Amino acid sequence: MKDPTTGNRAYGRTRWRRFGILLAPAFTAVAVMMYLVASGAIAVSFAISGVPFTLNAANLSGNGFVQYATVDTTTNAGAGALVNGAVQAGTGNPSAVSSIGGADAATVTVLHDGTITDLDQTICVPLPGGVPAYALLVELKAGRSAGSPVSFSTLVADAPLLTATDATFTNIDIGRDAQDAINHYVPGSGITGAGGLFSQSADSVSIDGLTQVSIGTSATSFTVPGLNLSATFVGSCGL
Repeated sequence: MKDPTTGNRAYGRTRWRRFGILLAPAFTAVAVMMYLVASGAIAVSFAISGVPFTLNAANLSGNGFVQYATVDTTTNAGAGALVNGAVQAGTGNPSAVSSIGGADAATVTVLHDGTITDLDQTICVPLPGGVPAYALLVELKAGRSAGSPVSFSTLVADAPLLTATDATFTNIDIGRDAQDAINHYVPGSGITGAGGLFSQSADSVSIDGLTQVSIGTSATSFTVPGLNLSATFVGSCGL
């Protein structure tokens, strides 16, 4: 590029201070993710695909509650758009990003045991092979009959988004070391590597009107009375 007044070549200048300020949030996010992954704070003990699924319930009640943040590496980097779309739909914030490449930001919720009333779990994914205008919707319903909720033990859920109409915690601790809380409230869970992470924990929790976008869930036992599982084609996932 030439200077129009002198005819000599002009060289651009980089405003390094401004450049650094703009990149600081990105570098911070990457550093946090690298720390969490390196610390081994991966809760679910299987390879996570990264494809999100949504869990709705009238009520989730449990004993031995621990919750902390983590970053999960996933086997399907292309699923990040689905995660981000689901989170954006849940928060109403079009700029919300919970997945970058093969890493998903998530909160880990651990419960020693509990019940789920009126469970409705759905997963929607575009069809492979470039089939246009259709997606596959799989829906699971259970625990809808009065007095027959879904029951579980040692539930571990990785979720980038959780909303509720109301939540009640009994004897809550906020700021407790996550590994110490897990060892106290959910002994024998097998979760390790959460030492030094911020957590909140409680003797028990009751959550009404639950909606949770998850990328991985495991449980020692999961009893689903009144199970109804269906698979259908839909026009799109709405993401």
